[in-house]
Amino acid sequence: ARSAETEGGQAVITAAVDPKQAAEALAELRLARQYSAARDWNQAEEHTRNALRLFPSMNAAVRLLGFIYLQRGQFDQAIVVLEQARQADPFNAETFNNLATAYLQRRDMEKAEELLLASLQIQPDYTLSYLNLGLLYLAKGEYQPALNHFEQALPMVPHDDNVRNNMGVALLRLGRYAEARDYFQLIIQRNPGMAAAYFNTAITYVLEGNEKKAMEWIEDGAQHCSP
Repeated sequence: ARSAETEGGQAVITAAVDPKQAAEALAELRLARQYSAARDWNQAEEHTRNALRLFPSMNAAVRLLGFIYLQRGQFDQAIVVLEQARQADPFNAETFNNLATAYLQRRDMEKAEELLLASLQIQPDYTLSYLNLGLLYLAKGEYQPALNHFEQALPMVPHDDNVRNNMGVALLRLGRYAEARDYFQLIIQRNPGMAAAYFNTAITYVLEGNEKKAMEWIEDGAQHCSP
């Protein structure tokens, strides 16, 4: 599942705040985002909490704290914080997507689906929600909806071969083996080192009963794996 932390989130002012204090809080939030981009989650959390001590109603900082928990795998904490962010700002697609990601990791598919669909009502072009819905439907075995959502996302991320691979997997599960191979072959042309595309091509041949061809693709894919 994919989560996001944007650079453009603005504080939501719900109470009077000293201008100097607010400026200090925003400076802390900028530092927190820099550490988040560098994946230094401890420093990111420290500066986010500093921002919230100075400006408790800064929803951008609340969202960032939830994102940090999500990236650390602290899904229960992420859910608590992101639910707070959603209540404070119920029209932020990023919050809905990140909250859905946490519920996905907790295997609460129904709640995650509800949140992702809501995020697209808020922002119909929100790419990550299309991608996460595709992954959710793959996990549920609903392959046509999965394919539909990946198809919606692909024009927004035309260079993402993971999306093409997932589209190929959905087609494979739908029994459309030749179409699936087209996606896997395109990946191999663009990114010859992506072993999954070779192995998924092999699976299409296995399912067609062509074990000899499947073994050729397995052997080719093995060359792109570590020992």
